[in-house]
Amino acid sequence: MSDAIKLRDANLDDKHALVALTAELGYETTSAEIQQRLSQILDKPDHKVFVAVSDKDSVLGWIHVYYHPVLMKDVLAKLGGLVVTENARNQGIGKLLLIKAQDWAKQVGCQLMVVRTRSTRLGAHRFYEEAGYQFWKDQKVYTKDL
Repeated sequence: MSDAIKLRDANLDDKHALVALTAELGYETTSAEIQQRLSQILDKPDHKVFVAVSDKDSVLGWIHVYYHPVLMKDVLAKLGGLVVTENARNQGIGKLLLIKAQDWAKQVGCQLMVVRTRSTRLGAHRFYEEAGYQFWKDQKVYTKDL
């Protein structure tokens, strides 16, 4: 990995890069949608989005982490998403982003980090296991348009 990789808070100027990276995760979205969502997230002190940028200021990846209090466990942080562009994968960028998110979660008082990943993303499973995460349980996730 290049020493020139820097991590910083995401900002609205990153919207086009975030659209492209989000598409690499399999979620098609527009710049207007990302701008609206990111604006909402940036206004919340219990959410954080970090980006990894190259020495040429290209956004190579992003991570979204948020504070999530629940009744049945200590305060936890959840990962809202993590992606590194395909051309920059396996260079330690995802690990840097994950450590940054974990550090932020500790600073805001979280006791546990929870990551959900699709059952078909075997590379992601290995990534999290190598980062010290333990498989907890299988789930089915249901959604309903409101």
